[in-house]
Amino acid sequence: MARKNSKDRGLFEQPSGSGVWWVCYFDAFGRRHREKAGSKGLARRLYEKRKTEIREARYFPPERRMPVMFEEILEDYRRAAEKEQRGDGWGQERFRRLRETFGGQPAAVITPVAVEAFRDELSRDHAPATVNRHLQLL
Repeated sequence: MARKNSKDRGLFEQPSGSGVWWVCYFDAFGRRHREKAGSKGLARRLYEKRKTEIREARYFPPERRMPVMFEEILEDYRRAAEKEQRGDGWGQERFRRLRETFGGQPAAVITPVAVEAFRDELSRDHAPATVNRHLQLL
């Protein structure tokens, strides 16, 4: 509920004067959570909803996961291909090129635009069939 000087517990405006309100609360395990709500009325309702969910043990915060890197996926696939004895050395060049191009990125951020740029770069120096094989591996 409202506090003295019309301060609402768990609500704050960020940045000040912007009209964008956030809620801040602690779950049953003592972890702090913050969520962007929008208007002050929405923030107040969201805060009450979250506190009720926490009291009734119905609140399950979203899991925080480390991003999966493209290089890890590529390496797992390479190992599986070796186990199944797929590949006759042709794949090493493709794996190397994919690792150079996309290796340091999380897999989730590789966009169709990036794939098209990769395809265009390959098509300058290679035959269409070779480009297709790179894309197939990707």
